[in-house]
Amino acid sequence: MKHLKLYEEFIAEQVSPEALYIHSIVGSGQNATQDFIDEFGLDGKKLADYVKAQKGTKEIYDVRDYISGAKGTVGADPRLRKSFIKRFKK
Repeated sequence: MKHLKLYEEFIAEQVSPEALYIHSIVGSGQNATQDFIDEFGLDGKKLADYVKAQKGTKEIYDVRDYISGAKGTVGADPRLRKSFIKRFKK
């Protein structure tokens, strides 16, 4: 039997254009990027503009690490991650 999603579940899975753009530049995963924006109440446009300005620099990798929060990266340092998030709060 085919599983049908409720309309509300389908809408909840939508990814913003900003999350898609950020993912296309930094390779962070579109859902992970959207979750990061939603979880911390970030201004997606402001974050996307920052990524656009940093395109081609090493800071792009830092953005990816902040989104993932992966151990052994700048994203795992609570102080640095909190500072980064604070820059893009709504």
